Amino acid sequence: MSDKMRGLHSNGSHPALRFQRLVAEIFAANGFSVATDQMTDFKSMHAEADIIATWNGDVRTVIDVKVFRSRMPALRDLDRSFDNAMRLRFAFKADHAIVVTNLRHAQMPKSRPNAPEHMLLGIEDLISLSSGNEKLTGALMEMDRELSSALHDFDNPLDLRATSKPTDITPLQSMMSSPAAPTAPLPAEGDRLATELESVPTGRDSGVVLPSGRTGAAWRLFEEVGVEALRYLFHRQFHAWQEQENVGGDEQRFDVLAKVKGDDVFSRMLVEDFRSRYVLFEFKNYAAPVKPNLIHVTEKYLFPTALRATAIVISPKGLSPSATATTHGALRDVGKLILDLDVPTLCRLLRAEDLGTSPDAEMERLLDAFLQTVGR
Repeated sequence: MSDKMRGLHSNGSHPALRFQRLVAEIFAANGFSVATDQMTDFKSMHAEADIIATWNGDVRTVIDVKVFRSRMPALRDLDRSFDNAMRLRFAFKADHAIVVTNLRHAQMPKSRPNAPEHMLLGIEDLISLSSGNEKLTGALMEMDRELSSALHDFDNPLDLRATSKPTDITPLQSMMSSPAAPTAPLPAEGDRLATELESVPTGRDSGVVLPSGRTGAAWRLFEEVGVEALRYLFHRQFHAWQEQENVGGDEQRFDVLAKVKGDDVFSRMLVEDFRSRYVLFEFKNYAAPVKPNLIHVTEKYLFPTALRATAIVISPKGLSPSATATTHGALRDVGKLILDLDVPTLCRLLRAEDLGTSPDAEMERLLDAFLQTVGR
């Protein structure tokens, strides 16, 4: 988990951060010298590596740690993760690149890209690498249980110890191979959208010109760019997008409605725990934090009996404390879920998406944090 995601996980107890630390401990226990959260600048590229592992002071391996929270992660995410790892290898002048995930072998592509210079390791590989160290094995089993708690069949648990086979780390202990050749830049659609969102002024100014050349009123640009950002970021979780629909009359219009399709924990919680097959996205382009009266307006567009019980409010400054209290009351009193997604968080998620990091784990964390603060 790179520094770019650090703002999303400021709490050190977040499972993604603990998983990264556990991976570092496992490599250290296998004789590697380990450094975490490393950064470098090479030419025009700023690179952030989760772990740099060194063998015998000579062979350097860059490790990119990815936590997935869905039954079947998109292959595009794994491809991007590998592209990013190979670019990190080049930036840090490393000999090998590894993507380490919490996925099981059955969830990985049939042809895993394992070679002397790049590897994909899953949870069974980590169990194998931690064998002989009961403390690490136990911590890894517990981590797998936590990360998989909402995804696996509890009646038919998988015995990781029984299914894990010895992992060959000889390629990581070999001497230096030929340096990696430069590759094309990663797709930067998320960064482009994030830059546009950050450049939209608050308020209702007209004649605004964005760096991309897009023009219009500030409030409308905020919605237009925001919808594109949502479609790019949440393509696994939502589909059947509808924009600017009337609700009970011309004067009552919501911004965007989408149907839940994901199998990640966040999507499943919306469907199974909040009876939300549809999610409303509302854009509030205000210079100050959103006030309670605007939350009351959003709440009117939610109908639990029509399977539309969830809204996500997107704004530059987030919700005010009193507006947050209003969202608590909406959930507690009438079962309507209204989540706060501010622009800085959305932009970090967009840029992380470019590197193959799905937003599902962060959205799950935001939902957990919200539910844990709801009072009487």
